[in-house]
Amino acid sequence: MVWAKSGGWSATKTLTIGNFTKTGSMQVEFPEADTYTIQFGLGNPPVDASGNPVQTEALILWSVEGNFTSRRVSVANGVSISGVGQAVRVVVLDRTVQYGSNAAPVAADYDVSILVSKGTRPAVEEPATLVAYPPAGSTLALFVTAGATSVPVPIPQDAGAISVYITAISGTATLIPPEVIDANQVIGTLITKSYDPREFDDWVPLSPGAQQIVLDNTGSDTVYWSVTFGIDG
Repeated sequence: MVWAKSGGWSATKTLTIGNFTKTGSMQVEFPEADTYTIQFGLGNPPVDASGNPVQTEALILWSVEGNFTSRRVSVANGVSISGVGQAVRVVVLDRTVQYGSNAAPVAADYDVSILVSKGTRPAVEEPATLVAYPPAGSTLALFVTAGATSVPVPIPQDAGAISVYITAISGTATLIPPEVIDANQVIGTLITKSYDPREFDDWVPLSPGAQQIVLDNTGSDTVYWSVTFGIDG
């Protein structure tokens, strides 16, 4: 029996938890410039043997006639992203780091599958995402602001980030009082957008050119924040 070519491309790459220098890559030259979709399959556990959340990312480089655009996404099983190009290069890498009292990440291999085919990803409200994590050694895999403090979160400029989803919860049994927390989108020293994320239960567009989000807590209680960027595609 002769099988016709599917018109798709795929590869499986092996990464190691805690190893930032080991990457897996796949490059595809398309028959013509068009819209293509990349989908990922992931075989890693949600946490490593020490309890650190396993973080996997993909850098995607779309190209047309030698010019490139890039996207960066957090990889989970079934994540997909679309783009336009006549070629694409996908690089996957592990980003797992140590948090709190956990031991350093425990090395273990896991597989990442990369599937590429013509067409667009399904029309869903949830975009491809890139989760923002605080530096290694932080108390939690969340951003923390003690009373009357703030923390900056860089907006990745190579990811194609177009929106952000922020949550905030109190570190005590009491609710966060009104008007004491703000998420501020900043270009240089200019605040272009400021809002209380509790008043928005959906994605908020990023101001064009925004470089960072400053999570501001003017109250007296500790606040725990999560930040997730929505990626174009």
